[in-house]
Amino acid sequence: MRQDRQLWVNLSAQGKLGKARVWTAELHPRVGQNLSGPSALLGRVAVGFVVNERVTLHQGFVYQEVFDGRPRNEKRPYQQADFDIASGGWGALKGRLRLEQRWFSTGSDMGLRFREQIRFEKALSDVENPLTGIFTAEAFVNVLTTDYGARRGFETARLFGGVRIPLADQALEAGYQAQITAPPGGDTRVDHILMLTFRLKP
Repeated sequence: MRQDRQLWVNLSAQGKLGKARVWTAELHPRVGQNLSGPSALLGRVAVGFVVNERVTLHQGFVYQEVFDGRPRNEKRPYQQADFDIASGGWGALKGRLRLEQRWFSTGSDMGLRFREQIRFEKALSDVENPLTGIFTAEAFVNVLTTDYGARRGFETARLFGGVRIPLADQALEAGYQAQITAPPGGDTRVDHILMLTFRLKP
């Protein structure tokens, strides 16, 4: 089993486009190879449509440059649904479903990947802008086998635990993420990741 230590930084901004639409933009540099150098750089944009107070649908696009032993780039349109599942004095439970269409420069096939995330949040005190504890779990499943290396079936799981720190009208989410990759017929890899997400609201 291979292991790696990484640092992921996510600069994420979100705003409104009228009453029923939202926009999202992200820049996501990653440092890997036991923190020795850059491993990837992602840019993401999306437009969301608010269905009701519990459901928002998004259409987005990701461009990624990968800098590991096999440099390549990826173009990735995706569709996403966000759900507010339940909330109360115990916290808030949210869900996210995403379907991604993936094209890599190292192949000609289109990949198809499904992702499902569950997110739990709970305020850690009763003050006006408290620290908030966060836990997320996400599964990645490839729908198709492709010529760039994807294999149909389960690919990756991510588990994250951390806190959201309020910074005026913005926020910083910091914590530890374990990423376990175990593709069919491939080697298992565990990445130990320090995650820093800056959530900006222009």
